[in-house]
Amino acid sequence: MAKKKGDSPHGKILVKRGPLAVKFGSFGPKREGDVGFDLICVEDTVIPPGIALPPVELPADTCVKLPPGTYAIFFPRSGTHNKFPTLLLCPAPIDNGYIGPIGPRFKNLGTEPITVPAGCALAQMLLISSVIPDVEYVTELPETPRGARRFGSTGH
Repeated sequence: MAKKKGDSPHGKILVKRGPLAVKFGSFGPKREGDVGFDLICVEDTVIPPGIALPPVELPADTCVKLPPGTYAIFFPRSGTHNKFPTLLLCPAPIDNGYIGPIGPRFKNLGTEPITVPAGCALAQMLLISSVIPDVEYVTELPETPRGARRFGSTGH
């Protein structure tokens, strides 16, 4: 069967967007060669200060079904920390079988609340190939040149 223009060898990501997300344009990499899917905050969202507080999820009004053999993770966009230097993205994987709402979660390490306005893109979703090997339990691991030496052991 001939490959059609636009067919990806990696499968398709299925995207379900609500009415708030649709008004902010398409979902996907913005330019050819970009790898991230920008996530747009669809409602003004306040992130209170406090490291001990749970992270706040920015609403994106978007659900996805990832292609087989992939998972996703959020990363900050390159300008995120220029706009909001005290925001910390709390990364967590999105498993392949999850189809609920997605949205990046942030903590505010500053001392004042931060309002992220609707239409602001602070994070991007990257898809990553998953490798799920078989598990074999052993009583000893094979020796390697590094062995069990830890932090700083490579001399760099």
